[in-house]
Amino acid sequence: PYTFLVDAGGTIRWVKFGVMRTDDLVREARSLADASRSAERVAYLTFDDFPPSRGSDELLDLLRKEAVVATFFAIGRNAEARPEAVRRAAYEGHAVQMHSWDHEAGTPDLDRNRALIERLTGLAPEWYRPPGSSIVLRGTERWPGRVVDPYDYRRPGADELYRRIMLNVSDGAVIQLHAGVPDTLAALPRLIRALRERGYRLDTIR
Repeated sequence: PYTFLVDAGGTIRWVKFGVMRTDDLVREARSLADASRSAERVAYLTFDDFPPSRGSDELLDLLRKEAVVATFFAIGRNAEARPEAVRRAAYEGHAVQMHSWDHEAGTPDLDRNRALIERLTGLAPEWYRPPGSSIVLRGTERWPGRVVDPYDYRRPGADELYRRIMLNVSDGAVIQLHAGVPDTLAALPRLIRALRERGYRLDTIR
């Protein structure tokens, strides 16, 4: 008889021919699990300009279907106009952070932005991405991960977005996207699958 050990991605990682003891099988399975954990990497899907005038439900539906979480940087004025999208994002396990009140970096009005998000979600946001910037801040502290910005708001097409991200992603990378961009929505399923195949776990900035 043959015994196979298969990883979560469906790849055969170990084969044994002949009768084997249970202890030997358990030892090999634990070794495979330890190797899988040590190889795991993390990346962060983030979306600026949330919630957009259209496309919030489509984006949230897609993320739910793919069983991944993301970080949304909310514009206060948008959140005030479309509170149901903010509530849904938080309810489904996504992080809702700040992107200024009305997309003006010079007058972000973070206190007002923070109060609204906390009232809608029950959670006070801590992180802020200034409009027109790739950095993520908590006071003077800067999120340490590398930022991958594929300039999706310029709408280069789904294939080009996928290429730009996969060429530049690395462990701990923050992938900067924008809510409400059709090209981004089209690229996401393929992108999520490819990241998982490379061993990435998708997490939120909290």
